[in-house]
Parts: sequence; structure tokens; C-alpha cells
Amino acid sequence: MLWLKQSTVVIFQLGPFVDKDDGVAPETGLATNMDNATTGIRVSKNGAASADRNSATVPAHDDDGYYRIELSATDTDTLGTLHVQYEESGVALPSWKDFMVVNANTFDSFFGSDALQVDVIEQVGTTVPAPNTNGIPDVNVVEFLDVAVAAATASGEINANVTELGGVVQSLTDLKDFADEGYNPATNKVTGVLLTDTVTTYTGNTLQTIDAATLNDITAASIWAVDATNEQTQGTFGQAIGDPVADTTTIYQAVATDATGDNVAVDIVAVKSETVLIVADTGELQGDDVPGLIATAQADLNTITGAAGAIVDSGAATVTVISDAVLNEALAGHTTAGTAGKLIGDMTYTKANELDVNTQSINGAAVVGDGNATPWDGA
Repeated sequence: MLWLKQSTVVIFQLGPFVDKDDGVAPETGLATNMDNATTGIRVSKNGAASADRNSATVPAHDDDGYYRIELSATDTDTLGTLHVQYEESGVALPSWKDFMVVNANTFDSFFGSDALQVDVIEQVGTTVPAPNTNGIPDVNVVEFLDVAVAAATASGEINANVTELGGVVQSLTDLKDFADEGYNPATNKVTGVLLTDTVTTYTGNTLQTIDAATLNDITAASIWAVDATNEQTQGTFGQAIGDPVADTTTIYQAVATDATGDNVAVDIVAVKSETVLIVADTGELQGDDVPGLIATAQADLNTITGAAGAIVDSGAATVTVISDAVLNEALAGHTTAGTAGKLIGDMTYTKANELDVNTQSINGAAVVGDGNATPWDGA
């Protein structure tokens, strides 16, 4: 028996339809009659009286007397058995097929990817209470190993009496005593610890007991007073400070003896003495106004050279060099009245061996004429 999904359109093969007389020859021309509204294919849902097929799709012959038949969602809407048949007594022998219509979850769980939904309704004939949260059973523990479970002190908590811890009764007893006497849940502290006035320490590798007051008497001064000579174990602070006798790779060596002189202290004193001599030798410089002297020298130099700087480009400032510089100076730039440059600049040669001088007076007397075309004539 084939399964069908409830309320789903399905197409299946109905047949074979064979000749009613010989029971062998396939009948291939029954499609039109199968689709008749009153005499066509009939269906019976879960044992009910047969009725006409609901689907309006015309059947089609496939091969050798088999026909493709469609059932509509209405034809498959009832869970349970579904009987489909067709009979045409005058032509062919009847043919039928039975199905089982199941819900979608069941069908898809068997033939698809769905999971079969299972809900616990009863247990030992008693209705299972509805869970507080879907998917989580509401379980009430009544017995454990055939012994009734004590009533819970609070909802959701199991009242359990444990008699052993790690298989040992005494261990559980000790834990209970600690919880009852030693631990204070109000402060989250252990209050039952035994307190004494002694403490333990190590002397060498032997555990010793000393008075607590002795530790209080140990001060920083007493620690620093320890002779490092006797504390020379490799890697200790005493060894790093050093043994003045051994004097090997220690702080003492670096400070006291690892120097050019006898030791660093002596060298520092020597440097101090040299510093005093340097100060004495430079006393005059310290008292003089060196910046002022430099400024005065610069002013004197400016007086000699002028604002433009040196009067020569290079070489020693000899008399010859200076004379050449003066005589080779261009007169065009010297036009100030009353200067030698102005007087010499006004003199010009007009012809060979004759000096044309623009003379305005001689010995205080005005001069008339130009000394060329017009003779000079003193007034």
C-alpha cells in the first residue's frame, strides 16, 4: 500500500486494463470514459461510500493498458485508507489501487528531511503535566533506588543526604565540621583557624620556631650592618657588594680600586685640585669684560674700513696696495661738493696737452672767459 501526503495533489499509474474477453490484450482507449462525471473513476476515503473523483484533469494512457491518473488535494484530504477504482464492464476488466493517507509530518519524516514529532501524553496511564518550558519535561522525583525521596526544602532543589566523600565517611565528617565551625558564610571568611604567637622561618635548611617579637626587632639598619665579607654566595646581594679582601668583580672593586690611581676616591681628590688651578689661571679672564673688549675692537675696525668692510679684496694692506686702490677709484660716484673727488671730476681734457678747467675764481677774484675761445679776464 502506497502512502500519500494529506491534502496533496498526486499522479499515479492505474492498470493494467485488459480486454474483458481474453483477459490479455491491453485496452488503450479508455481515457475519455474514465473522465466521465458519473461513470468515471471513483474514490472511497477511509472506508466511506465511493464518490466521483474530484480532479478535473483528464486521464492519459501511458503504456500497455496503464493510465496516468491525477488526484486533487480534495481527493487526498482525509487521513486513512483511500481506495481508487475504475470499471468499464462492456470493454475491460476492472482495476483499482489502495493508498494510505498520512499527515505531512509523518510523510516528510519517512520520505523527506523532517523529524517525526513525538509528544509524551501519558506515562503509565497518567497524563504527563504540561512543561513549564517547551521541550523540557517537568520531572518530579518521587523515589531513588526504591526509597522515597525527601521533600525538597526549596522548589527545584533536591534534599540529599550524602554519607561519604571520595568513598570515605570521615572525609565528609571533617568537611561538615569545617563548614559548621570554621567557615562564616556571612563574611565569606574562615574563622576557626588556630592563632598562635609564634611563627616559623628557615635557618639554613632547618625549620625553626622563633618568637614573633624577634622578627619585629629586625630593622633596616640591622640588615645594612651585616658584614658583606661573610656573605659571598654567588648571586647574593652580599656577593654583589663585594669582599674588600677578595676584591673581584664587585661593586667595591668598581668604586674603590678599579681606577687609574689608587682608587676612585683618590682620583676625585686629584681632579678637584686640578680644577682649583684652572680657576686660578683663568681669574683675569673671569674679571675682564671680554665681550665689551671685542665690541670696542670691532668699532675701531669699522672706523678704519668703513661700513663696507675691508678696503682691499685680498693680500696685505700695504702702502702700495692702498695707493693703487685710491688712484684707481672711479670718480663718477664722488659728486659731493667740496670733496677732492668732485673737484677732480669736474676737470676734463678737451684736446691734446690743453687743460680745460671750469674755473670760477682765482685768489678770490671772479674769472671771465673759458680760457679757449674767450680769454680769461680777471675782474
